Amino acid sequence: MPTDVIDTSVLVRYLTRDDPRKAQAAQEFLATAAAHSLLLPDVAVAELTFVLSRVYRWPVPSVANAIRAVVNHRTIEVPGRELWLDVADDLDQGSGVVDAYLLRTAETAGIRRLVTFDEGIKPLATVECVSP
Repeated sequence: MPTDVIDTSVLVRYLTRDDPRKAQAAQEFLATAAAHSLLLPDVAVAELTFVLSRVYRWPVPSVANAIRAVVNHRTIEVPGRELWLDVADDLDQGSGVVDAYLLRTAETAGIRRLVTFDEGIKPLATVECVSP
């Protein structure tokens, strides 16, 4: 059971190593934390993807792999873990993070339609995209 909520900034330092002192501290913290003791809410995973892709300009496959690494980390509990793993796969297939997240959220909830004006969203086999 989680005892702490972890902020995106710790994971950014851990993944990017752009600040060696903070990267080392993040690495040591994650290495010594108990299994599933850190809660990472969905909004923080979304923020992480944004920071890595837009601020650090990581390529999409690297962002997808970062999502997988974070949500599968032994110390981190992500409520939407399976959904985020699907989002990472969708990123590898050319979807945007938010589009993939919305479609996978609909799919998880058993909702068959995503209402959008965005004609560029690639629907899932289980979720169609419709205009209002």
